[in-house]
This record gives sequence, C-alpha cells and structure tokens, in this order.
Amino acid sequence: MKICIDGFGVTHLHGTGLYTYTYEMLDNLFELFPQPKYTLLWDESTHVSKWDKHRNIEYRNLILNRRENKYRKLEDFILENKISIYHSPNNGFSIPENKECRQVITVHDILPAISKQYVDEKYYTKFHKIFPVSLEKSDKIISVSDFIKKQLIQEFNVSQEKIEVIYPGVSHIFKPMEEDKCREFLKSKYQIEDEFLLYVGSIHPRKNIETLIEVFKSIKRNSDNLKLVIVGKCDGKRKEYYLKLKRLAKSIGVEESVIFTGRVNYMEMPFFYNGSKCFINFSEYDGFPITTLEAIACDKIVICNDTPSVQEIFNNKIYVVNSKDKNETKDIILEAINIKQIYIKNLLEKQKKQIEKYNWNNAIRKLVSVYESIGY
Repeated sequence: MKICIDGFGVTHLHGTGLYTYTYEMLDNLFELFPQPKYTLLWDESTHVSKWDKHRNIEYRNLILNRRENKYRKLEDFILENKISIYHSPNNGFSIPENKECRQVITVHDILPAISKQYVDEKYYTKFHKIFPVSLEKSDKIISVSDFIKKQLIQEFNVSQEKIEVIYPGVSHIFKPMEEDKCREFLKSKYQIEDEFLLYVGSIHPRKNIETLIEVFKSIKRNSDNLKLVIVGKCDGKRKEYYLKLKRLAKSIGVEESVIFTGRVNYMEMPFFYNGSKCFINFSEYDGFPITTLEAIACDKIVICNDTPSVQEIFNNKIYVVNSKDKNETKDIILEAINIKQIYIKNLLEKQKKQIEKYNWNNAIRKLVSVYESIGY
C-alpha cells in the first residue's frame, strides 16, 4: 500500500493544534504501521531527524499553489506513483479537484459553519467553497470527537457511516517533571518568575482570553506575585486580537503580570505545564481540547469552560465553569489553586484516569483500520 499524507501542519503551522495533531499522527503511524510506503507533501526546509531511521518515507515538495487551491501537480503525482490513499489531516483543505485515488480527511472543527463572527471573510468564503467538496470526495472522514461528527451530520448532511470518530492521543513527552527544574528553565529562557496560571492555544476571539484576563485581575488581588502566562502565536492573523488583549491588560492594570510568550517550541511545552499553578481553557468552541489533556498528563489541575467537547472528553472529572459568570469562575479558580494537598491527589487521579483512553496507540490502530478498509 502506498500512502500519501499532507505534512503542511508540521512544515507551516508550528505552535498550533494542527501541528500537534499532524506531527503526533505521523510519528506514531511510522512506528506502529511501518509496512506501507509513505510519501509526505513537505517543505524541504523542515527536517524531523527522529524520522531518519525510517527508510520507507519519501519527502516531496510539489510546490503546490495552496492559496488558490490548485493541486494539479498533486493529481499528477498520485497517478504517476500509483498512490493508494491520500490523507489530508488539515480539515480536507488540500483535497485535489480530480479524484485519482482513495481519499481520507481529518476534520478538527467546522467553525465557519457554526460561528461566522469568529472567522474573517476570506477564510469563511474559502471554507464554504472547499470544505463541502472535500466531504463529498472523501471515502472516509475522520472526526476528532463525537461532537464534531454530530455537527458534520447536522450541518452538511454527511452519512453517518462515512465518519469515523478517532480521538487524538497525548504525546509521551507530556508527563510530570520536577517543578523546580521547570521553573529554573522558564526563568532562564523566558524570564518567567513567580507562580503563574497557564493558557496554551490559539490567540483567537473564540478562546475567550479577554474573560481570562479580566478574571485574572480579580484573582490577583489575593496574590500580588501571581502571573498569567499565555502561550500561542501572536503574529500574522492573530496580531490584531493580540494587540487588543495587550490594551485590555494595560487598561485594567495587569499589563506587567500578563505574559505573552508567542510561539513556543513543541518540545519545551512540558516545562510550561509542569511549572504552572494550574491550566485554564475558557474556549467557547473546540473540536478536541488537546492542550487540556497535555496539562492533565503533566499532573496539573485544569479548569475549562463548559462546552460539548469538554463534557464529552472529561465527563465532569475536571473543574468546569460557565465563563460568562465571572464571579463564580473567579471563586472556582481560587478554590482550584488553593486546594488542600489531601484533596489534590484524588482530583489528579480522577483527571488522569479519564484521559487514559486518549492515546496514540488506540488512535493509530483505528486509523490503520480506516486505511485498510478502503486501500485494498
């Protein structure tokens, strides 16, 4: 079997959930299913030395015109090399116009179809032009949660049989580490000192970071040295919202205590989780809350906004808040960060047990079954 996979998430989307998903999917796929011949659509400037040991991987820079969605070079490559399966892990945004082999897409969210106010006009138009066609041309659709599967059926009338729910896993790099060593690393490289609350994710309006900063202002009255660390890309399309957040922090007097790190190397993220007091995610829409799972894997208490995907994945085993009620949210965060040691162990055990099933061994086993069901 010859499998071609779009590596765009790894080569161009550092610091995003699509990077995490694509990198971990590929890394575990190569280890657990080494039999096929893999071709990765790849930017030649990106190199993952860990994969050098795999002799069945070919990297091809086809110089695709992604901006205008022209994939004729990909179609020709698929035909000439007798590719069995082509997989687009980035919401199907790189499905070619003409179908020359079996096709799989991974769908992480359908935000433009649900909340137009959270996307710009350009992306909204592109999504509605490309996404429905990708759904139609795909032989199988991988959904990262049952929540997204239901939305696909409801909004696009996709056949239930066509969708396979495959939960992503958590990388083995996310595990408990000595807090003092993590703090020392963060102080040395990022000049982050004192205790801090942590947010990791996209700097995007749907992530509700404004509310997080406002609630942090109230919490800080109880702890002068407490900081709020926000990890995520601040440039490009995110810059306008980032500057808005900076202005907000300044206007309410917490500018010096709110730290924006920008993009952080993926391999350094365990230091942030382990060095934090707790992890907070007030996102109003997530297909799968991967950063929350990463924090739990590092034995950190997590606090999330009450959303369908959070309920599905965590089943009330974590602190859940209605972020619109800022007073209640503040009280719950204070409870979480001041919880007595005797209760922390039980809470962490409940969190850890709940995420055991979200591992890449399970995910790759199901992915391979999808490939085999359509590839032979």
